[in-house]
Amino acid sequence: MTAAIAPSEPATLPVVQIGEIPLEPDAPRWLIRELWSHSAVGVIGGAAKCYKSWLGLDMAVSVASASPCLGRYRVESPGRVLVYLAEDALSSVRERVGGSLASWRSERCPLRRRQPPV
Repeated sequence: MTAAIAPSEPATLPVVQIGEIPLEPDAPRWLIRELWSHSAVGVIGGAAKCYKSWLGLDMAVSVASASPCLGRYRVESPGRVLVYLAEDALSSVRERVGGSLASWRSERCPLRRRQPPV
């Protein structure tokens, strides 16, 4: 026998007056100058084996270490990062990140690997 589920209140769509929406500053805010805006949500896409994972890892390590991305693009808002790689083995990720850090000779980046419990 199953218990009856009481109907809940329907969710309502929040309504905001246009004048209540804060204005954006004139100048763009960058996470990585001229490469990725501060509040951007995006996808790194391309053909197979065209360095998409490398670019994503380079961006993540750059933000975490305040080092220039691709050795060129300044990080405007350094901070903690979370990298989710669904297709790569952890050993491959570690090797790639280690290679990036070695090439920069940087030890300023506190990287930690976290695995979900099994």
